[in-house]
Amino acid sequence: MKKIICFFIIVVSFGFAQKPMTAEKPAGYHLHDGFFLSMTGGPAFGDIVLEATNAGFKKMEVSGTGFQFDFKIGTILSKGSDVALSFDVIGRIISNPSFKVDGISLTTKDSVTASDALYGVGITKYFMPSNAFVSATIGLGTFTIQQNKTKATSESGIGVHVKAGKEWWVGDDWGIGAAVGVAILSAKDKKDSSMPNYSGTLSTTRFFIEFNSTFN
Repeated sequence: MKKIICFFIIVVSFGFAQKPMTAEKPAGYHLHDGFFLSMTGGPAFGDIVLEATNAGFKKMEVSGTGFQFDFKIGTILSKGSDVALSFDVIGRIISNPSFKVDGISLTTKDSVTASDALYGVGITKYFMPSNAFVSATIGLGTFTIQQNKTKATSESGIGVHVKAGKEWWVGDDWGIGAAVGVAILSAKDKKDSSMPNYSGTLSTTRFFIEFNSTFN
């Protein structure tokens, strides 16, 4: 009987030694696959410039630190590619900016906001396992300046948005991180019937720092 008991103990011990208990990771754990959603925000630096003809001035500069956000929704192109294709909405808002007209500073007591927005197609590439990434968006954008309840919006123009950064996993599918980048946008100003000879072009080149939150 003692021999049987000893044999049973040896077999059970050998079984535990060969099959250690480990927690299984869920499908998609720390992988870039399927649905892609990214939301970011942070400070952006760069003037909005209006260059005009037949307007009584040649150049107006709108400056101030703005808040930039971008929202991306899409999908990973294929398993293992770590490449996401997305529809992107990117915007910046400058509250109470400063104005210069032909180099002369202007002041106003009115509530003023200047903003620009870009709607386009984006592509994001992750480099694993570091989870560093680069992202680029191209699309159509507009400028808006609002003074009290009066709003002026430009025509649509071409814009690009490029950034690079890194994320750290904080869940099975969630990552947070930071990125830096540059955005360029240019668009024609709308015609004014009271100034038939007027023409103008708005443009901006801005640099930004963003804090990322991505589900994928």
